[in-house]
Amino acid sequence: MIKFSLKYIFLFLLFSLEAQAAYKDNCSNHKLGWSFYCDKKKEAKQKKPEKQEKKIMPQELTLGEIATKKTEDSKKRAEELLNIAIHFPTKENITNYLKFNQKLLDQSSYFAEIAKRSIWQNPEINYNLKRPVNAVGKRAWMQEKNRKELQATTELNEKYGLFFFYRSDCPYCHAYSPVLKRFAKTYDLEVMAISLDGKKLPEWPNSQTDKGQARKLGITSVPATIAFDKSTSEIIPIGFGALSQQELMEQIYLLTRTKPGETL
Repeated sequence: MIKFSLKYIFLFLLFSLEAQAAYKDNCSNHKLGWSFYCDKKKEAKQKKPEKQEKKIMPQELTLGEIATKKTEDSKKRAEELLNIAIHFPTKENITNYLKFNQKLLDQSSYFAEIAKRSIWQNPEINYNLKRPVNAVGKRAWMQEKNRKELQATTELNEKYGLFFFYRSDCPYCHAYSPVLKRFAKTYDLEVMAISLDGKKLPEWPNSQTDKGQARKLGITSVPATIAFDKSTSEIIPIGFGALSQQELMEQIYLLTRTKPGETL
């Protein structure tokens, strides 16, 4: 029995070797390629190594982007906690919201503290130097402002002529007319009154009737107080409607002596 088995094994091995040799001959005779497992080297060459994906390094955020993200996250978290506290008003949820809100208030207070110190130590950003808010500074600022306005008003005639356009059926013209008359008399101003409908007001018996001046100057609303630059012929509207003497002084000063932004 053992001899039979060994003989069988020997014959099996012999057959296997002959089969492999025949297969190799078949590969060469019929020029079979790597698809038939004939050319192992070529098969190895055909397998391309997988490309390694390049690692994309995260881009560093700028300081502004970090700050913006923190602000957005804080707003989102505050809104989230508030919604939770409103819809599920337990003691814990409400406390969580109030604690987070207090944290935001502390941050705002700290910002305000640093800003206040910066303003005190840097005069170029201290608006109080231009427009004081304390009693001492405000009093001095008002006195200087009144002085400039008075000077501009008293010197108005040197460079400008003043026109007053009105209509006899205009109630605001009737209310404003005596104010302007007193103002002109107080500061020795020459005012030429022009009636759009030809009818005169009591304060202006020497009024002229409009002969197209209003249309030429673009006057569509009365009462109108207009300054006319004698040297350049520039038209400067001082104001429309019923004005007080203080408003007249302020507007004359700002519109004839200053440029936009100078008094900020």
